Amino acid sequence: MVKLLSVFTIIFVVILLSENTFAQQWTSEEKCVLAGEIKLWDAIQSGNAETYSQYFEDSYVDWDHQNTVPQNKSNDMK
Repeated sequence: MVKLLSVFTIIFVVILLSENTFAQQWTSEEKCVLAGEIKLWDAIQSGNAETYSQYFEDSYVDWDHQNTVPQNKSNDMK
């Protein structure tokens, strides 16, 4: 029993120490998207409508659960 527990402990320690080998490596495209998302959320939190609006095309339409009708870019900016 002690030998089995020792083997499980060693396996657990090896897995714990090699944690980074199982981590996903981000591509440059994914890093670019994340940077854009961070900028967008910073603009939302700071109330900067100009920076926020540049992330949406003029043909943007959104219909979330809080609205009874679809919203376009100009309505969403209000």
